[in-house]
Amino acid sequence: MFSFDSVTDRHMNKLLQAILGGSIGLFNYAIAISPVEAATIEIINSGFEEPSLAGLEPIVGEEIFTFTTPPGWQLYDPQGLIPTETNLATSYPGVWNPSSAFFAEEAPEGENIGAIFLNQSPGSGVVGLSQTLGDTLQASTEYTLQVAVGNPASDFFAGFPGYRLEILAGETIIAEDNNSVTIAEGEFETVTLSFATTNQESSLGQPLQIRLLNTLESDGLEVNFDDVKLSANSLSLESVPESSSILSLLVLGLGLVIATLNRRCIRIGMVENK
Repeated sequence: MFSFDSVTDRHMNKLLQAILGGSIGLFNYAIAISPVEAATIEIINSGFEEPSLAGLEPIVGEEIFTFTTPPGWQLYDPQGLIPTETNLATSYPGVWNPSSAFFAEEAPEGENIGAIFLNQSPGSGVVGLSQTLGDTLQASTEYTLQVAVGNPASDFFAGFPGYRLEILAGETIIAEDNNSVTIAEGEFETVTLSFATTNQESSLGQPLQIRLLNTLESDGLEVNFDDVKLSANSLSLESVPESSSILSLLVLGLGLVIATLNRRCIRIGMVENK
């Protein structure tokens, strides 16, 4: 049988609790990344309300649409599928004020929607609407892109060629959604694409760009887009130590715990041997 001085024993217990508690607390502090309020990044003509189609004559039935790239957007056409002169007989980008014959709820936001119509065979290439934004890629930030993607109804539009959403920094694609959401004919679905940066991204400081693509991967002609939104949510990392410092402190705390336990075991052995 052996015993310890109660005061010394209590001090040792408190020391162990402090070391363990401090190490765990430090770990929790290190991984606590608290988001702050998200900021909206400006997108020009995000709802494709320009140009205004009010008062224009319908082109087919009740439908009013254009054959040109919407203001504020640039045509992305790496395979050259869009001719210089566009019309009903060619592929084209444009703005459309749809009727309920094609979308039961018509436009998700405002009156108009963006359109990319491709009449080539599946696999011929991709065409998109792109926009380089005024913001640049920032470290420790969560970005969220939301786009209403539409699949027009009617026998003429039978099928769906597929969509892709991309976020770029400079010319580097940093996040994409490649047709992951199933969209029924005559419906829009809101597609959400999110990603978070670290402070090690090679594209930090590069201008942000978004692309909305008709991928022409399967039978179908047109993909529609509306209500494009991009937000940036800064992650609060300013008070968090560097990872190497965190690791060093945790190792130090663990070492103190082991050393204290070793001393206690030696003391127990000495008492038992008496």
